[in-house]
Amino acid sequence: TYSISPSLPSGLSLNTSTGAITGTPTGASASTSYTVSVTDGSSTSTATFSLGVNAALSSSAGTVPSGVYKDVAVTAFTPVSFSGGTSPVTYSVSPSLPVGLSLNTSTGVISGTATGTAASTTYTVTATDANGASKASTFAFAVTNQPTAPGAPTIGAATSTGQTTATVAFTAPASTGGAAITTYTVTASPGSITATGSSSPITVTGLTAGTAYTFSITATNAAGLTSSSSSPSSSITTESAPVQNNSNGGGGGGSGGGGSPTPAPAPEPAPEPVCNAACVAAQNAAAKAAADKAAAEKAAAEKLVADKAAAEKAAAEQLVADKAAAVAVAEKTKVDVSAALAAATAAAEKVSAATVAKLAVDTIAAAVSTLVNSANTAQTSTSKITNDAITVIKSAPTAATKAASTASANSKANTAATQVKTAATAAQKAAASSQTQTSDTPEIAFGSSSTASAASQAAAKADAAARAGKAAANEVAAAAEAKSIESKATATALQNEANAAVAEAIAEQKVASALATEAKAAADKASAATAEKIAATVAAKTAAETLVTLLTEKVAIAEKVATVTSEEVRAEAQKSLDTVNIEIAETERAVTETVSKADAAIAAQAEAIKVAEATKATAEAQVTKVDQLLVSIPTKATAAVRAATAAAVAAKVATAAKAAAAKVPSKALITKQPSTTSKNGATVTVTGLKPGQKVKVTVNVKPNP
Repeated sequence: TYSISPSLPSGLSLNTSTGAITGTPTGASASTSYTVSVTDGSSTSTATFSLGVNAALSSSAGTVPSGVYKDVAVTAFTPVSFSGGTSPVTYSVSPSLPVGLSLNTSTGVISGTATGTAASTTYTVTATDANGASKASTFAFAVTNQPTAPGAPTIGAATSTGQTTATVAFTAPASTGGAAITTYTVTASPGSITATGSSSPITVTGLTAGTAYTFSITATNAAGLTSSSSSPSSSITTESAPVQNNSNGGGGGGSGGGGSPTPAPAPEPAPEPVCNAACVAAQNAAAKAAADKAAAEKAAAEKLVADKAAAEKAAAEQLVADKAAAVAVAEKTKVDVSAALAAATAAAEKVSAATVAKLAVDTIAAAVSTLVNSANTAQTSTSKITNDAITVIKSAPTAATKAASTASANSKANTAATQVKTAATAAQKAAASSQTQTSDTPEIAFGSSSTASAASQAAAKADAAARAGKAAANEVAAAAEAKSIESKATATALQNEANAAVAEAIAEQKVASALATEAKAAADKASAATAEKIAATVAAKTAAETLVTLLTEKVAIAEKVATVTSEEVRAEAQKSLDTVNIEIAETERAVTETVSKADAAIAAQAEAIKVAEATKATAEAQVTKVDQLLVSIPTKATAAVRAATAAAVAAKVATAAKAAAAKVPSKALITKQPSTTSKNGATVTVTGLKPGQKVKVTVNVKPNP
């Protein structure tokens, strides 16, 4: 049994019977040393190992810059942060980042300089650890043209709303600089008191009562760029503080006696006011306030002039900078136009090449169509020729039978029999002539022992001659038999050869038909690939021409931005420039995609043409091979029939020779002839004598008992 100490991480367990650790850990744990003990009933053994559970991969939002600009190096950023997993962790992103930016596959950091604009896109970063576990998370950003400072707002009416407050109205600038305006800042003069807001009007606080002020305003966009200051507003004066009156009034009266009322006395002229020290101080203060106000108004006026001059100078400098930037954009775009024109020309050349290639493919397709027709025709010819050959081959036995029964065959058989007989006769004569006698005059005795001996010798000589004739006859018959066997073997071989040629032609024709079908499929595929190539190259050409048009339009707009004097017109032109930049970015992506597809289609078509030509050549060679086989089949079938008839005639000749040889005796026959007279007598036939040879005959006669 097995046991372990300390306890395994939660979710894992040890099988006490097998020692196997299984399960799914439910939490991370640091690497720990474990001791496994195994006991077999009488002894225990231990071993240690280390095990840690890494936390699963997790992700959290990283940092993405608020703006990523074309042709401006981006500050390296990590869009998604990952933790956990087993090192090393590798990173990938989908879809591909804008051209010029790249993801470090070891750190997940994005860096580089985007070479074109790109619409806001959601990207997925996937982290994969050493164990193959992965985690994905998304982020989004866009690539835009680098923003510039916005135009200066147009100052409106300034209104005093109290002793220390005023409101300032304004109109937003026509140009935002390529980024949304986030803040407007109003500055009061004198005092440089500021107030901010996001729209008109803006309230300024902290002003001094009874003081004349002018106001100017700037705009700041999301890129953190601030415009030049607007022209100053008309001067306003805040409300004055109230003045307290501290003089006391008095009066008296009396009552008169009875009678008519006493008329009121005429009013006395007011006494000349006496300016005491307090009065003098107040007068001095008022004079000073007036002087200060005049100085302030003068300073304000001077500042207004200075601020206006500075604003005009800044605006002029900004205008010069904007125009210079527009000129630079126009010049760079002209270079881009040249490159786009070259790309469009190359795309047009690819379209022309695709059209030429279509002609070549059409030629191949026509040749393959002819080849398929030839293969079909060859199929019909093969069927007819092979069927005719089979019929001819099958007719061989009948032809052989007929050939064996012809007069020519009979004549040859008779000639063979005659040759056997002639050979036998010649051999017999040769044997007889070679048997020389011991005496020129042989003795022949009748009726005695000597007569019997002589007869025996004569018979032996006759037998020898007969055997020689038989041997010669058998030799001729054997030669005829050998020739018959040879003719039969030749006939069999030629028939087998003809049958094999028929079978081969049928098999090779099947291969030819299959190859023709394969060639047709390859040609169809080449035609389809050509159509795709033409479509792809035309799409690439269209995209390239569209890009040329947009870039040319951009040059015109940029030159307009560089030359117009109206801020409103220039701002409108800048908006058009921003719009065309977006269209250019989209078209550049389309150009890249269509060119890539066109190149892939060109490669696919080239491969399809290569396969079609190779398959066509193989099919043509196969059709030629079948044609050559078909030419030889009738000749071979005819040769097989002729051989069969020759074999039949040879067999008949051999049979006749055998029969003739069988009739040749292998032993001499001695026949006693009966007497033709009334006298007793005997006749003996002796062979082997020479012409004109003398013979001594002795006759012993014994009376009948």
